[in-house]
Amino acid sequence: MSPTTAVAEPTLAGRTEPDFETLLSPPAGPCVSIYLPTPPAGAGSEPARLRLKNLLRDAAGRLDTLREGAAAEILAPFDRLVAADSVAFWRHQEPALALFAAPGLCRSVGIPYPIAERLEVGERFVLRPLLPLLDRPTFYVLALSRNDVRLVEVRGQTVRRVDLAGVPGTLVEALGDQTTPQYLQGHSASSAAAPERPVVHGRGPAKEDEKSELLRYFRRVDAELAGHLRDKDAPVALAGVEYLLPIFRAASGLPGLVAEAIAGNPEHLSDAELARRARPCVQPSLDAARRRAAERFEALAGSGRVAQRIQEALGAARAGRVDVLFLSTAAERRAGPGDDDLLDLAACLTLTHGGTVYAVAPAEVPGGAELAAIFRY
Repeated sequence: MSPTTAVAEPTLAGRTEPDFETLLSPPAGPCVSIYLPTPPAGAGSEPARLRLKNLLRDAAGRLDTLREGAAAEILAPFDRLVAADSVAFWRHQEPALALFAAPGLCRSVGIPYPIAERLEVGERFVLRPLLPLLDRPTFYVLALSRNDVRLVEVRGQTVRRVDLAGVPGTLVEALGDQTTPQYLQGHSASSAAAPERPVVHGRGPAKEDEKSELLRYFRRVDAELAGHLRDKDAPVALAGVEYLLPIFRAASGLPGLVAEAIAGNPEHLSDAELARRARPCVQPSLDAARRRAAERFEALAGSGRVAQRIQEALGAARAGRVDVLFLSTAAERRAGPGDDDLLDLAACLTLTHGGTVYAVAPAEVPGGAELAAIFRY
């Protein structure tokens, strides 16, 4: 994860999904985190603008104490949000707003649930209030057609297309001259995203010979896919023309394949749109994964593979040993006034090392403490 070097203007309307990878690895220098309740529709923007103006003034004082001139460099992109002509920004906000600023970076994130006002200035961003947006860090969308195989990884709100090196991209590429000419015809096509390759057209629903070929093709695809899944047990939602989906299911051994699918040609859907449509398909599996993680914590009690004390969990998170971390949304733990929230730090370290974080109500933390950690080893 590389730091962002260009300053992005704050979004002036709607919700901006948090870029957790960037926020977890900010540029060197003071980091400002601001959380602010926003006015309901029709309430007017003046109270929120005044509150933000006061918070920015407070942040500027803290920044200039740390480094002369830091405030002007870091906070300038947010000046437009307190200007008299910023009404449109406040009119379209979610119940709360998060602002993040560091040298060369600024972000605004609309939050779809209420949070308390908060200002933090330190060496990293405070991200714990955003954790409910993560859901479960990973699921996949596998988009299938004769002409393309696309795998999209969704980690919380981050959508990434997986490089499928070694996976045959088309039926012709997989089977070559073993295809059935009377059912398939092809020509070459290319795009900015992919090199030239054959494009295959079918004539309606697959005939028996074509089904056999598709089955062999999808077996080739399935055999290569396992090496591209970072989380082997994560849910996988299929997207494709309806008659292709049962053929792939018959060929596949993917353990996370879910029953619900996105029906229709996926070739013209963006990665983000595939992720959005897949969420309802995978949500039952995501909820079940959280329950299994809680059961796993209970089963490992007394084995040395779990922890409920913050210092033990924090040490393991620094070493990259925390696989799953449950945190109470109501708890906060600081070593002293002005120090980092240690629970927030444990969450950020866990995410940085590819672990899973669940921010839950106090009663949903396994073991009844403020946190529950499961170690990889």
